[in-house]
Amino acid sequence: MPDIVIHRCALRIVRRGGWAWGPEPQKLLQGAVKALPELLARELAALWPDDAEREIAAPIRIRVPLTMSELLAAADGSFANDVIQPLARVDALRARIAQAVRVAFERDHIAQVTNFDPETQPRGEQSEDEIENAQDASPGGAILRLLLHWQMSGVLEMRVAAFSLTALEAWHRRLINAEADSVDRVAVSQETIDKLIDGIAQRSHITPRDRDGVLRRRIAVLAEAMARLELKRCCPGLVAALDRALTLTDEDKAESVDTKNIRAIDKSTVFRSTVTQSTPESKFSSPTLPQAQTGSTPRRSPNRADRHVASALPFLLLGPLSRLGYLKTLAATMEAAECLDDAPLFATALAYKALDPPGRGWRREPAMTEAAVAFAALEQPVAGEDLAALARRISPHLSPLDAALSGALIAGHNHHQPLLLNRTGADAESGFLLVDAEGIFPIRWAASVSRLRQTMLQLNSSVVLVPQATAETELLSWLDVEGVRFITDAPPTRGEHWRALRRPPQDRWWTNDAMTPEAALVRMARAMAAATEDVETIWRRLAVERPSVPLADDAALDRHITMAASVALGTIAWELWREREPTAPHLALERFRDLDARVRYARDTVRVSLPLGRRFYDLRDHGLLRDVTDAPWLDGRALVFESG
Repeated sequence: MPDIVIHRCALRIVRRGGWAWGPEPQKLLQGAVKALPELLARELAALWPDDAEREIAAPIRIRVPLTMSELLAAADGSFANDVIQPLARVDALRARIAQAVRVAFERDHIAQVTNFDPETQPRGEQSEDEIENAQDASPGGAILRLLLHWQMSGVLEMRVAAFSLTALEAWHRRLINAEADSVDRVAVSQETIDKLIDGIAQRSHITPRDRDGVLRRRIAVLAEAMARLELKRCCPGLVAALDRALTLTDEDKAESVDTKNIRAIDKSTVFRSTVTQSTPESKFSSPTLPQAQTGSTPRRSPNRADRHVASALPFLLLGPLSRLGYLKTLAATMEAAECLDDAPLFATALAYKALDPPGRGWRREPAMTEAAVAFAALEQPVAGEDLAALARRISPHLSPLDAALSGALIAGHNHHQPLLLNRTGADAESGFLLVDAEGIFPIRWAASVSRLRQTMLQLNSSVVLVPQATAETELLSWLDVEGVRFITDAPPTRGEHWRALRRPPQDRWWTNDAMTPEAALVRMARAMAAATEDVETIWRRLAVERPSVPLADDAALDRHITMAASVALGTIAWELWREREPTAPHLALERFRDLDARVRYARDTVRVSLPLGRRFYDLRDHGLLRDVTDAPWLDGRALVFESG
């Protein structure tokens, strides 16, 4: 461990969100003063090699949000032995501290790798443009680009922590199998690679205890090592060093049964979008709209085509999704699921969420089908069976996409604004939707409320509104045990001793928050009715009335696309109207569903011409018509909006 001398350090603990200091505030403060610097010291020691000498004279500020339970655990010394507190809570606290330390120090002050000669070795950090230019269409390229972007942004570990086992398997397999060509050799010795991998792996002082944990650590370590070595793809030396530092047993290295089943799906039923050989006349013929046929192979849209679409709203979704990093995550996810060529199918399903609902749940108007075909850059419609086949393949891999959406919303959430927890249906199997009540942004859907625990931990100190239709006794008890503050309009039952909030003549709510001033709680409670109505409206409009994949056996893909479309629509509404009225996704759906456009395809661009008018100027002036360059089904072409 290197010697680190800190000449002056100030620790400031600020109480927010209404929690109390506890019965012994002085003891809490003394314990925190002792424990938190020790946790910080562990992370600081892992930043630099033993022989590195440097001095940092500028002030460094590290901000780490903690829940009350985590602060109490740190003050009690429970983190020293990792015995008393649950492992998930230890992981959450240390991950936040590690991320805060790296963001504060590494970007500005760390540019060296152990035993690197600056005259002959590559730099320790790349810009995002350099990363984009360094990658190619090789296997694992989209995955590596995204992981490096997350690593540079300081969110890699938090993103990967939300991956399902199936996604971890697929991403890990694609990374280590994308070995370097002979022209992509590593210009450092194996000894240096070993030390680099060991140093990164040992930064975390928690040994993964299960397969999921090992795979998460391996992906994070490999991504950081490749960023420092500026590698386009993995190499055998890196894999060997990784195997020594974070060993996978022979059983672990074998593919899981679920992964084998997913890969064994008959690909003949899945749409393949590779363009077949055709004559010039057929390739550039005028686009038509024949009936979709099961098992057909729809072709990409001709390079020169001019189409009129009844609704440009699907195209407007791409700007917000691109800025959230969703489209890059989509490319990486589909690459890991080995269905990147099927991206036009995903685009078709996304378009259906923003277009007029089908009759009887499946019969779509020709104008809506044509708009979806144009959005997906195809020549003909996609059969429902092909969409269902895609759903079977990609549904187990959707967790990275969910993490991209929820991570961005969590980062942008105002902790002084409440959340809303709403059941998405009347039956017990319907699941729960956690929503940012400000703007009605859906953060995450889960089949049970316990699966929202990690998300709520990241949104610590925010009050959760629980409407009466959702407020079951077991649910409220679970929230209270987990330390989540809530407000509900459901009267307490026997054994529940919630604090009453009264406002005449008819308003009355109850809460488990005993510390926050009543006026602040009442202000949040008054938003419950309107927020619940908005959430139920957008869920009905998108999830119920607009099924994207009506023939799918599993609703996972359709539900995820509902979330993605809601976030994009909510962003449009928020950017345009938040200064004058409360916003919700369905406002954008209602006000832009009939905005038509002309779409023209060229070799390098897809141009969407919108009619001049107030809607066009509002979109343009609020930055919602910027070019989109990362839609994976456009084959590298830029989506360009213009007036027409």
